[in-house]
Amino acid sequence: MSTAATDLQNPDLTRVEWLAIGERLGRADDAVSWRIGDWINVGAGRSDWGDIYALAVEITGRKRHSLSQMARVARCYPPGARHAGVTWSSHRDAMGLPEGARMHALVTAQAERWGRDRMRAHVEGLQRGRWKRKTEQVRRHQVVCPHCGRSFRVRRKGMADAPGVEADVDLPMPETRTVRRMMAAGSNSRGVR
Repeated sequence: MSTAATDLQNPDLTRVEWLAIGERLGRADDAVSWRIGDWINVGAGRSDWGDIYALAVEITGRKRHSLSQMARVARCYPPGARHAGVTWSSHRDAMGLPEGARMHALVTAQAERWGRDRMRAHVEGLQRGRWKRKTEQVRRHQVVCPHCGRSFRVRRKGMADAPGVEADVDLPMPETRTVRRMMAAGSNSRGVR
């Protein structure tokens, strides 16, 4: 029986002792996530071993998505790049940031002993700011189809407002052709003929 299990059987267990057990269990869970991720990545490098994820699901009893996430986080942070004292889930959450912001967030989390919730709030705040700037940019640069009323995002080059001047369209390929045809037909970037 583990120390944590026997400690939990103690009727005189204090709040401080109970919290310490929870911290040990949390660290153990983080260590398991890193080890499983590393284990899957080693297996994934062996094509002759078959479907690694199917085997891992069977062996660990964990869901394929969870295993895939563990492997992805372990690939993103090789053992030397993992920040001691920063949870595995905080490393996972920081993956959505650009490299410089990610490393800064992890170093700060380590120095200031951030928990998972603090890291998540930090990442979401940075992402909200980035999406807000993108949204403002989209509002300034739109083309509206005079036929259907659909709006399209456009990056302007030169005098894209002038009739007959083609705009550099920042859209997936099918919509790009549609907008370019519309612009070539004589509508300007405000959707007016």
